[in-house]
Amino acid sequence: MSFISVIIAGGIGERFWPLSTPENPKQFINIWSGKSMLETTMERLARLSCGDEWVITTENLKSKTVSVGIPEHRVIGEPRGMNTAMAVALAAFVIGRNRSQDILGIFPADHVVQDVDLFYKRINQAMKIAAQDKLVIFGIKPDRPDTGYGYIEVGSSISENVFEVSMFREKPDKATAETFLNAGNFFWNSGMFVFKVDTIQKAFQKYVPELKESIDYLQQYAESNDPQKLILAYQQAVKMPVDVAVMERADNIACVQGDFLWDDVGSWMALKRLKSPDQDGNVIVGPVETHQLKNSIVVNEHSKIIVMGLENVVVIQSKQGTLVTSEQYIDKLKQVLQQIK
Repeated sequence: MSFISVIIAGGIGERFWPLSTPENPKQFINIWSGKSMLETTMERLARLSCGDEWVITTENLKSKTVSVGIPEHRVIGEPRGMNTAMAVALAAFVIGRNRSQDILGIFPADHVVQDVDLFYKRINQAMKIAAQDKLVIFGIKPDRPDTGYGYIEVGSSISENVFEVSMFREKPDKATAETFLNAGNFFWNSGMFVFKVDTIQKAFQKYVPELKESIDYLQQYAESNDPQKLILAYQQAVKMPVDVAVMERADNIACVQGDFLWDDVGSWMALKRLKSPDQDGNVIVGPVETHQLKNSIVVNEHSKIIVMGLENVVVIQSKQGTLVTSEQYIDKLKQVLQQIK
């Protein structure tokens, strides 16, 4: 029984504009370390899957993905982004073809994971649960009432650090997030999954009639390697997250608590969690001069900037553009970008 790591790397990362753009999205940004998040994720998973790492991205990002050192034969380009249900179906029916008893792990390309040894321990634990025909999702114990995540309500303990799933909850408002935090039996939905190839294939066939035609074409593509079959699969596809398509409908779900240090780096505010602020509470990256600046984030990869007399602001400058906003409005960035397209 082998472990297959599949990295989902097709997102645009609009919440990281202007550094993240459709041509150079978030997973290729490297302000957290000397390497991009995609490269770091690939290296982290290589110890688990020992050369059996794959990347699913969109066709227009395929050459860029290969350029950072990912072997071309392990990169699959989706004809168009159709959310995670199609990406996971592609992994299950194409990468997983003739590998029904192997274990498939699904991982976003743009997450930060620290305490890697504990991460490996929990993956190995998830693999054992998945071998029992469970669909395993990783839940992260919340430490704040964050409205940017979906939540997993867990029930009885199956074994140490493993729980039954009672319900999936959509991103809450602040008051509901406070309730979830105080209840103690809610985890953040990490978007990381582990399951046996055969188990996830059967789940798609049983619970996701919306993708039946697409899956038929994916199987034909796996057998023939005819790119037209892949195009047809995506033409017939319905845009759905895998959480809604499979996990919320299935009855064989288990949640493993991811108690390693984790961040999905969902917005610029993540820098305050990932980098140590200076004595004034600021996170500064790049050529920046400040005066009377407090509790702010400034990132500059272009010409020198000066930021003065402000508090709780986010200032990002790149060759693609400049963002200046108060922290309280940062969650509206994606919405504003969509309005001005």
